[in-house]
Amino acid sequence: VENVRMLDRYSNNHTVGTLYLTATHFIFTDPPGKKQIW
Repeated sequence: VENVRMLDRYSNNHTVGTLYLTATHFIFTDPPGKKQIW
């Protein structure tokens, strides 16, 4: 899913990226590829 906004509730920052859904994981990546969250 493209153009997903991830919100950081501690620092009020947000990042727009892509959310990949698998059978067992959610994987979020930002466009420059600096951050990948499982």
